[in-house]
Amino acid sequence: MFPVCELLGPGKQREAITVLGYLFYIGDRTKTDLPYVENTPGNHEWYQLRHQKAMNSEAVVRLAEASQDRYGFKDFKLKGRRVTWRARNRHCSCIEETLPGCADYR
Repeated sequence: MFPVCELLGPGKQREAITVLGYLFYIGDRTKTDLPYVENTPGNHEWYQLRHQKAMNSEAVVRLAEASQDRYGFKDFKLKGRRVTWRARNRHCSCIEETLPGCADYR
């Protein structure tokens, strides 16, 4: 077996890459009769937070912290159409204040 980098092109180019973590606003799943998943198996906080409402700065920052702890993300993009650009900028600023060194791609 060969690593993919040996099969494609001139081989391994770098030791590590930066991966962008996408954060999504999460609405209240109890406001609909659709069968949304309530819990995901797993002990990490991320598995519970990903099913809870996240529409304000505090909740979005908690998602960012948990995803950074679970997956190691250092850079985030916050996605959401139902939020004003002012609110999104405020939420992104809170992430930057809470997680120094994190880059934000608005």
